[in-house]
Amino acid sequence: MGLFGSDIQKTIPHGLSPNEVIRRLKADLEQRLQQAYPDGDIRNLRQIWSGTDGSFTCSAGGREISGKMSVTTSTLSFEVDLPMLAGFAVDTDELADSVSAQISALLQ
Repeated sequence: MGLFGSDIQKTIPHGLSPNEVIRRLKADLEQRLQQAYPDGDIRNLRQIWSGTDGSFTCSAGGREISGKMSVTTSTLSFEVDLPMLAGFAVDTDELADSVSAQISALLQ
């Protein structure tokens, strides 16, 4: 169990164009993160994209969370850097599975 981990890294396959993946992430990522995060307290999501590489920041439970995303023709890879103390309140393995499930649903 990843109770004390500080990073989530996942790669999700998709059958969309990279532009469509990015469009969907821009439109719906905040809602998907709210559904994945245990108390749904995601605020101030900011996304920055340069081609098919993106980064984001948001706050969750009063803590800053940041991450990176990279879209290829067949996958979306993302890494989320959780605050040092987040692992005490959140099982990072469960959070990773929940985030992956929400993003996978977004890309269907």
